[in-house]
Amino acid sequence: MWSVPPVARCATTAAMPKKVGAAGAPEDPPRQRAATGSVEVWSRVTLADGLEVNVEPGRAGLSPEQVRALVRGITALYRDVRANQEPGAQRQEP
Repeated sequence: MWSVPPVARCATTAAMPKKVGAAGAPEDPPRQRAATGSVEVWSRVTLADGLEVNVEPGRAGLSPEQVRALVRGITALYRDVRANQEPGAQRQEP
């Protein structure tokens, strides 16, 4: 299956479609189930009223800086969508 949803693209993402594997994005590692009795620490980041990101950096394979970059990217995309623009499009100044 080929899939690059238009809403998921941002200015730094290549626009070329990539083959999506069973786990989701092409580079996703295989899904792992949490072992019985394991403890996970999830971060719940509120980006705006009604918009949150839940992430477990260890399972996602993200460093703290990568989590911050992810949140910045999602926030920028959200602002583009709210402004009724295509993600990454330049605003026209009158």
